[in-house]
Amino acid sequence: MQSARAMQLTPLADLAHDPLVMETTCVTIAKGQQRLGEVLSGTSPNIAFKGSAYALHRQMERDFKSNFTNGIVQFSAHTGELVKAERWMLRLDQRRGLDPEVKTFNALLEGLLKQGDFDKADEWFDKPAARALHPEMGNLSPDFVSYDIMIQASAKAGNLVRAEKYLSNSLFLGFRPHRDSFIFVIEAMLAQNEPKRAHNWMEEFIVRGCSKSPSYQPEVVKNCIAELRSARAWDPEAFLALVDSLARSLADADNSASADRWLHFLFECGRQPADAMETWEHVRARTPNEIRPARLYCESPDRRREVSKQMPALLSGEREKDRDQFLKRRVALKGKAKKDNEEKKSAGYAPQPASRSPSPSPAKDTTGRISQASTRAPSSLAAGRPGSRSMKSRRTMIGGLQQPLPADLASMQSLSAVQRLIRANKRSEEVAKVCAARQLGMKISQGETPRPQTAPN
Repeated sequence: MQSARAMQLTPLADLAHDPLVMETTCVTIAKGQQRLGEVLSGTSPNIAFKGSAYALHRQMERDFKSNFTNGIVQFSAHTGELVKAERWMLRLDQRRGLDPEVKTFNALLEGLLKQGDFDKADEWFDKPAARALHPEMGNLSPDFVSYDIMIQASAKAGNLVRAEKYLSNSLFLGFRPHRDSFIFVIEAMLAQNEPKRAHNWMEEFIVRGCSKSPSYQPEVVKNCIAELRSARAWDPEAFLALVDSLARSLADADNSASADRWLHFLFECGRQPADAMETWEHVRARTPNEIRPARLYCESPDRRREVSKQMPALLSGEREKDRDQFLKRRVALKGKAKKDNEEKKSAGYAPQPASRSPSPSPAKDTTGRISQASTRAPSSLAAGRPGSRSMKSRRTMIGGLQQPLPADLASMQSLSAVQRLIRANKRSEEVAKVCAARQLGMKISQGETPRPQTAPN
């Protein structure tokens, strides 16, 4: 059994992990209290125990207050009482023997981030680094869990600058962030259309690994897929789906070469092009075509001359057979689209003409004379407009226009010819009237008296 002198410098938090040591400590405390009475009464047989019980008693009292205060901060932070948690956190002072714990520090950060107070969380996170300004924090320093809390909360909120800051600092200090920290940051970048930044962090994630796995090379992913689902330590399917989304986003951003590299990574992980056909075709559609050079008849296996032509790109993991199948599917889709258009035309489908705004009325200047722009004859488009005056006159002259148009093609052609003739006659009458009005205005301006026109015999 340990003596009181050996136990007086052992913190209570370190003894709580072993029940046997805790039991021994309690027995030693009880004996220490009895020896304290002997020391105070002056009847202690051993001078070595003089004052040791009192020192142990004071140490246990400080440990109790420290654990009590840390527990209040953790409980208040978990229940959302952040004002109370910060007030009790300020009472922890290593100079008075009340050491703040990292678990308490992380609980306060997590509570602040849940309520969206990122500025206050940044302020508390920077306090342990400034020991000269905050000596009460003592030897407290954030661990990898502290960085994970800041990274994941910032990524979920879409704050990429803050998330990258804490992720870079954690890697610089030698920490290995959690798997979710990398995944949340990459997902947030893809959601904000930042595939290049996501590409860089995905490479960092695969090479460096995380706190749960040293790396995520294709061999590691294949071994995890080969295991039973119940025995897997993580979900490789979700990881490959994230790589799939990254390849699509890079292709949409005209980075087809980088997208093809991730297709190669998927192929090395065991995923075949036939298993993710949509992804391969999505990347191929945004990849420049390959130019097949011309070959002489003696170079061709079929002994015939081949001219140069453009072919769809052959992506990672594919063979010539896969490209030929892609070409067959594309030809089939084009044939189906052409057939659908022909069926629509045979069914009498025709697009509706766009509506036109009515033409403005002729404008007059301040002298009362008609301006030159308004004396122009109306165009054929205006004459054939459904709401125009010429259309109404044609309906009056030809009673057949009041009826629905005939479906017969010959009748429609004859009807259009009659309409053109009516339009031409009306346009010539209007031009004649305009010319007469212009001559009359010129005579009046020259001081001549217009002669009345006599009706022809």
